[in-house]
Amino acid sequence: MSIGASRLAAPGGPRYALPSGDAALPIEPVRGLVDSIASNGMLVVVRTKAGAASAIARALDDARLDGVLGTIAGDDTIFVAPRRPRAGDALVRRMRRLFGV
Repeated sequence: MSIGASRLAAPGGPRYALPSGDAALPIEPVRGLVDSIASNGMLVVVRTKAGAASAIARALDDARLDGVLGTIAGDDTIFVAPRRPRAGDALVRRMRRLFGV
């Protein structure tokens, strides 16, 4: 299964571009792009391969996981805000199972 991401050359290293549109992105195709998931209890930090954070954040947003308020993606890091205070650790366990990390 493909998410339709294209790898592009960019200053500082490759980037992944997604096609426009409303097609939902399943989590399964981006599993191999996640390196680690950790939390301080209030915020979940997802480390990804270089340039893959936006594709993974979009997959998380489209999956509409219970307990996720929203995501902010950089190049290789995603901040995931849990819906409830101090729910980050439980969300990390769930996301680790989803992404196989």
